[in-house]
Amino acid sequence: MKNQIKIAPKPILIAALKVLHVAAYTTRNWTISKEVSRKQINDLWEAIHEIPDLLSRWDDSSRCEKELKMYLNEYNEKWKSPCLESIFKQSFNDELSKIDEEDELLRAIKSLKEMYPDWRIGQLISNVSVWKLGPKQESIWDIEDREFIEAVKQHLKSRKGTEQGH
Repeated sequence: MKNQIKIAPKPILIAALKVLHVAAYTTRNWTISKEVSRKQINDLWEAIHEIPDLLSRWDDSSRCEKELKMYLNEYNEKWKSPCLESIFKQSFNDELSKIDEEDELLRAIKSLKEMYPDWRIGQLISNVSVWKLGPKQESIWDIEDREFIEAVKQHLKSRKGTEQGH
């Protein structure tokens, strides 16, 4: 069996790519400024040049994540900007929030599917969209994930209240 490339988990991958993106456009901008030393540019690229390789040889231990953070920290100990650690952390947390919302969305769909087992998935999504945004054609593609989740929660709450009232 050939060696398979194991890449970093999605939140880490997204956050590391954000760091690389910021480093790239920051360096580009620095090339037209005389205020930034070649030493700082070199230190920045010294900190990030191993990141793509590291992301493609990820293992499940915490070793790789520690190594990645070590590279970012080494730069930030020397220079204030760009703050690679903060960029990584913010992007990582943002991605985790998206994953949490996606999980919540899938749980909401599952709850409704259990309540209405005869409904097809498309029918279920269409009905929730209309509940939230009204009976207009664009409801199905205009509804945001958060709105969908809220509509399902409201419906489940109202159904629960109706069932307890009878």
